[in-house]
Amino acid sequence: MAGLKILDVSDPTRPVQIGEVDTSYEGAESYSVAARDGIMYASWYYPYFRTYDVSDPARPQLLGACFPPDQEPKDIVLRDTFAYSVIDYMFYVINIARSGEPQVVGTCDMVAGTQWGLVLQDTFAYCGSWDGLSIVNVARPAAPLVVSQTSGTRLTTFGVAVRDTFAFIPSGYETLWVYSVANPAAPYPIAGVPLGNDNWGRDAVIADTLLFVGCGQSVVVVNVKDPSSPTITGSHSTPAWTRRVVFAPPYLYACCVGGGVAIYETTPVAIAERKQDEAEQVRKGASVVRGVLNLGVGSRQSTAYRSELLDIGGRKVLDLHPGANDVRALAPGVYFVRQASGVEREASGVFKVVVTR
Repeated sequence: MAGLKILDVSDPTRPVQIGEVDTSYEGAESYSVAARDGIMYASWYYPYFRTYDVSDPARPQLLGACFPPDQEPKDIVLRDTFAYSVIDYMFYVINIARSGEPQVVGTCDMVAGTQWGLVLQDTFAYCGSWDGLSIVNVARPAAPLVVSQTSGTRLTTFGVAVRDTFAFIPSGYETLWVYSVANPAAPYPIAGVPLGNDNWGRDAVIADTLLFVGCGQSVVVVNVKDPSSPTITGSHSTPAWTRRVVFAPPYLYACCVGGGVAIYETTPVAIAERKQDEAEQVRKGASVVRGVLNLGVGSRQSTAYRSELLDIGGRKVLDLHPGANDVRALAPGVYFVRQASGVEREASGVFKVVVTR
């Protein structure tokens, strides 16, 4: 609320402020910021979009600004030579090829009210607002076009996360909604999960099969491996009202209004893949599978052995048996087979498989 702060997080246990751009003398707030290659792009007080040289982060220097936007951008996302931004009732595309001379190249009106969150995936922008989810086609940056608007008070949101063909919307009504966006012109709900009392969803970010939702004075962790059946797996308190969350592996950063930035480590329990002997290589069969995972039956393989299939985060997704195992229902990706003997003190074996369509 008093400008922009630049933190050194090289030691995440001891973040240190090393620079700032103070706007308190103008009485202005800075709602959003994005940075790349030593250049910072920030919402500001008139002119509302500005660029700064932060190659020396302790001494940011103003480079340029542009008109419009005619309001402060509530979120900014960079892609290639463009900055995409949302404000109240408007969507902007700004050419930043020359960072000192940013220029608006495309705009479109938004039916929804105040826009707060923005995510780009492929040729679509997903925007969270007071009035729901808006999806904008940005295949032509000079001519962005709203293709759908999912309205409703239950979808009041400050942010949205997108993975594949699913949008995860943390709402102001203490619920996380999952929408199918396979057809961006006709999104529809497929699931919802309560976030808990007083947990007004503000922002969300996805990491593999986990969704981190900033809401109230906490970050709620949701398993979304199966988007049609999201489950709460835990929560962590934050020092104040959580406004925005950012994931930069292996850390999660939660920006809290009046409470600074809270940093969390998210490193999952990993699985070590040890070298197998020749007999084990024969038993395990193919390492790339489509439809059927075949556990070969060797001289030591018998019903005394139990096997299970784990995802990359170490969570069991399937019990396996010797011979053919149907894996058509699994999403493509990397998995691990863990084989354990029923004989005491006999070693377990772990090997990697890749499931494809």
